[in-house]
Amino acid sequence: GLWMDSMCIPEQGQLRKSAIRLMKKTYAEATAVLVIDSGIQSCSASAPLEEKLRRILTSGWMQRLWTLQEAQLAPKLYFQFSDGPVNIENLFPTKYEDSADPLLLSLGIEVFRLTHFRVFGRKAFNVTQIARALKWRTTSKAEDETIAIAGLMDIDAGKLVDVPGYERMKTFLLLMGKVPPSIIFAPVERLSMPGFRWAPHTLMVPDLVATLLNEGRDAECTPDGLLSEYEVLRFPETHIDEHSTCVIKDSTKGQTYQ
Repeated sequence: GLWMDSMCIPEQGQLRKSAIRLMKKTYAEATAVLVIDSGIQSCSASAPLEEKLRRILTSGWMQRLWTLQEAQLAPKLYFQFSDGPVNIENLFPTKYEDSADPLLLSLGIEVFRLTHFRVFGRKAFNVTQIARALKWRTTSKAEDETIAIAGLMDIDAGKLVDVPGYERMKTFLLLMGKVPPSIIFAPVERLSMPGFRWAPHTLMVPDLVATLLNEGRDAECTPDGLLSEYEVLRFPETHIDEHSTCVIKDSTKGQTYQ
């Protein structure tokens, strides 16, 4: 059988919702996913590895929200080049001289991220991982964001499709239950709902990834707000030149803060 979203997902509301509910199953049980993108197809499979990686990373396919789950959930992922398909497993630097090339290694790592779900035994993404995967992606329907990533977060998309678009991020966070405590410091647009004014309006922003830390603990999402513990520094009012660097030392703990 053949599945193509634009051909196989009905336009009619309830039928479309049913198809979306099954998308995780559709991709996960496919024999393989073949990426057909005009930018990638204009490159030969025999081209240098760097060029092939660049074509993938700058392709329209790579920049769309909905294609993330097909890349991650597929048992096998192929890219259609001008003279034939290439398995993603054959697009990573393997030679010593290639691995020693910083640019090639960096490009390879970004493409390798598309295998995360398979490599780590289909373990659900956490917020930091999904934010990194989404940071350069876009969608024409912002309200579809949480539905498109639910399958990667071990969340039932069926619990989101009937929720009004403006409430989906709130519902998504409640279903997820845990987020990094540092999420409250991200310089991003927030939800305006009571109890969720800490929450990002979207996860598809590069600034979010830069803020999230590997903290070894989680904050709990509740209907009434975010529950977590934070360390607070209190010191006398001080005026500091914004262009200078200030270092504060806690003499009782021997800890310094910049």
